[in-house]
Amino acid sequence: MSSSSKALLTPVDAAWLGMDSPGNPLVITALMRVEGLEFETLERLLRERLLRWERFSQRPVRHGGSWWWELMDELDWGEHIRAHAPCDSESALREQVDVLVAEPFPHSGPLWCCHYLPMADGAHGLLFRIHHCYGDGMSLIRVFESMSDASHEAEALDVVEAIPGDGGPDRVERAWSWAQQQLAQMMSGVRHGIDWDAWARIGMKLSRELADYLLQPPDAESSLRRRPKGEKACAWSDPIPLDTLRDTSRQLGCSLNDLFLAAVGEALQGILARRDEYFGGQRFHCAIPVDLRSMLPEPLQPPEAGLSNAFGTVFVPMPMDAEKPLERVYRIKHETRRLKNSWQPLISWGLLCAGGYLPALWQQPLVQLMSHRASVVVSNVPGTEGFRYLAGCRVRDQVFWVPQAGSLGLGISIISYAGHVRFGVLADNALEIDACSLAEACEQALATMGGGDHE
Repeated sequence: MSSSSKALLTPVDAAWLGMDSPGNPLVITALMRVEGLEFETLERLLRERLLRWERFSQRPVRHGGSWWWELMDELDWGEHIRAHAPCDSESALREQVDVLVAEPFPHSGPLWCCHYLPMADGAHGLLFRIHHCYGDGMSLIRVFESMSDASHEAEALDVVEAIPGDGGPDRVERAWSWAQQQLAQMMSGVRHGIDWDAWARIGMKLSRELADYLLQPPDAESSLRRRPKGEKACAWSDPIPLDTLRDTSRQLGCSLNDLFLAAVGEALQGILARRDEYFGGQRFHCAIPVDLRSMLPEPLQPPEAGLSNAFGTVFVPMPMDAEKPLERVYRIKHETRRLKNSWQPLISWGLLCAGGYLPALWQQPLVQLMSHRASVVVSNVPGTEGFRYLAGCRVRDQVFWVPQAGSLGLGISIISYAGHVRFGVLADNALEIDACSLAEACEQALATMGGGDHE
């Protein structure tokens, strides 16, 4: 492998590789329904639009104790794009997705693939699977926007400028340089006078929040915390109009995300109540990714172009004992504001960065530390406001599924697109959860809030 064909993974990208496991592959999966797109056109679109991102022509390889991006001279195209037999119904599509979502990637090439699932109604399914080390949800929305157009009249297959990787070695070098500058400024302050009170307050806040993060007890044992088997079930809700939800959020003085989390909490509360597993006082948290792009110092920020993982995780207490929807919304609002204004997102990101430098065996305690303190992962990704077109064909709708690390077996995803929002549920079979029923319960809870029933 020549130096010109390799680039060092950033520590956080390497950490996502280290946290992978056969039972819980850290793969982001997205399903689009595209009207009238032919397989041959899709193949050409991927070659001309997706591969302009250099990262999708690279695979991660272990070399000299570190992870490197290795540029492939040629891709085995059959490993990355596959056409399947037609699906004649939504239930058949769901069954096909359940099978494909658990398939392992071959390690002979880049860790992504696209499945073409033709549908009898002409709104064909495109199932994209991409390993998390390639980027987070915000990065992948940017990829989708670069592959698609805002109008069916656009020249959909124009050749566009190539996008290089994220400059891993340069970013690491800039980060070390920035840290050295901060240390030098601190030492200079020691010699010429420094505001020790200010530094003491910062140190105490950091110590307190780091201790809270590291010493937080695990979630209560429940059927939501059964050890994953590796067999997954996927489901997605019907689309829910965003306009009425925006009106509700303005009336209640909360965010859309508060409404989404409240709907998830109500659906999970129903599951635990039916199983007689909630007796009051137990700890139930959801792990929520928080975008850090606006919080990181400039030397640590990912490049504007390119793929990256730039988020931290907060663990939001779920009010499983809430008696009314309004109570649930306001309790979630309070906790999410508190946590997002804390240093917890940056602390979790920093721990992941540190974990990227550790041997794989030493990364497992970090994985368990993070996965034991939640019962579900909930990810909300804002999509595009209007319809997008792939090679002139309208993308009718889309949904995605967030992966879970360590001992977590349940992920709930929320994505907005073209004026609507959908829930996606990915549940390990060990949890014995009907993914379709859970998606429907989230949808119904959210629709009730949008309908004005806030007692």
